[in-house]
Amino acid sequence: RASRIRGRSMTISLFDDERLARLTALRNVAAKSAGWMIEVGVDSPERLAELGAVETYCRMKAAHPREVSLCAVWALQGAIDGVASAHLSAETKQALKDEVQQRRTTGETA
Repeated sequence: RASRIRGRSMTISLFDDERLARLTALRNVAAKSAGWMIEVGVDSPERLAELGAVETYCRMKAAHPREVSLCAVWALQGAIDGVASAHLSAETKQALKDEVQQRRTTGETA
C-alpha cells in the first residue's frame, strides 16, 4: 500500500515513509509539514536541529509562500526543543520572529 501526501508541487511516496514517520513523531509536526520539510531537504530530526527552525521555515516559506505561516517557525522550534509551540516563551517567539524579519530585510529567503 503506497501512502501519498499531495500538495501543490509535492508527492511523498512510500519511499519517504520512514522519513515522514520520524518527522511526524516530533511535537508540532503534522504530515503536511513533514512533507514540505522533506521537499526542502530537511529529512530528519537531526537535520532540523542542524539547520534550525528559522532556516527550515525560510526554506518551507520559499517553496510554499501562501501555505506556510509564521506559526510554522514556532512549531519547528518547539519540535527541536520537544515542547508544544504554545509553551514557547514570548521571548523565544519574538526572537524567532525578529530573526525571520531580519532575513527578509537582508534579502535572505523568508
